Amino acid sequence: MKLEVERVSKRFRSSDNLPLAVLCDISFELGVNEFVCIVGPSGCGKTTLLRIIAGLEQQDSGVVKMDGAPVRGPDASRGMLFQDYALFPWRTVRQNIEFGLEIKRVPPAVRRSISRHFISVVGLEGFEDRYPHQLSGGMKQRVAIARALANDPEVILMDEPFASLDAQTRVAMQRHLLRVFNESKKSVLFVTHNVEEALYLGDRVLVFTKRPGRIRAVLSLPAERPRDLLDPEFVKLRAQILEMLNQELKWKDQEPA
Repeated sequence: MKLEVERVSKRFRSSDNLPLAVLCDISFELGVNEFVCIVGPSGCGKTTLLRIIAGLEQQDSGVVKMDGAPVRGPDASRGMLFQDYALFPWRTVRQNIEFGLEIKRVPPAVRRSISRHFISVVGLEGFEDRYPHQLSGGMKQRVAIARALANDPEVILMDEPFASLDAQTRVAMQRHLLRVFNESKKSVLFVTHNVEEALYLGDRVLVFTKRPGRIRAVLSLPAERPRDLLDPEFVKLRAQILEMLNQELKWKDQEPA
């Protein structure tokens, strides 16, 4: 397995300084060239889990392994994409894509060759010298994807990357991401609140409980793509996931204030 998460738990301190359990005993694996989606109620620790896997947060217990070695902190084996793109506004498309390569002191000519390749991969030829404020939301997210790919990570972590896009752009980005995924052969861990998106993209879907987040169910999806979400099998899976999420929300509503 490429990535292993073994019994990971995490607590924070609440505003009144009491311990607040966010994740509880999370265990799963992500294989080579596998696309796994995570869905769950708001506040169930999905983003925290990605940050732990990326090495940006430290779990309280459990272990995260890449190729059998424990994760000790951020490194180039894991690339993370955020909902807000996290582009540098003072850098052009090309300069944003080359940022990680500059940090690694890749020679300028090699950086330019790599950025040129991934600009082509994400379909942004002709926009190399534009700044983020000159791009649409979908184009900004393509820059973020190209930047992650340019660093050649083994695993790409995506935290609701299409949540702020309009419906039409979101569908286009989903299709574009699948094409890039098929060509790059990367492993992807993708957090979303959108059940249809999870069913369209993922090889498996992990359904989380309300906080503290636990894995309630793991659903495997048919391998063939593209998928017809109107197919009765997917309609049934969608209803199954939504029912689980609705049950979590009902339990949350029943909690004392």
